[in-house]
Amino acid sequence: VPAGELRVLHADDDVVIVDKPAFLPTENTRWLKDSVRSRLERAHNALTCVHRLDWETSGCERAIQSCPL
Repeated sequence: VPAGELRVLHADDDVVIVDKPAFLPTENTRWLKDSVRSRLERAHNALTCVHRLDWETSGCERAIQSCPL
């Protein structure tokens, strides 16, 4: 099942918030190389996903650009 468009709802220097479509995994898997993380890395360089939604679930997902110590 092909996943839909990953829509960016907000992006600034620290965080990116996207509307994750159903059937798009948050992380790459052994078989699926298209994911929220891979799409965000292509568009916004290095990111860390803050949380995960199940692959069949749609909804808002956050990723951070940097993590202060």
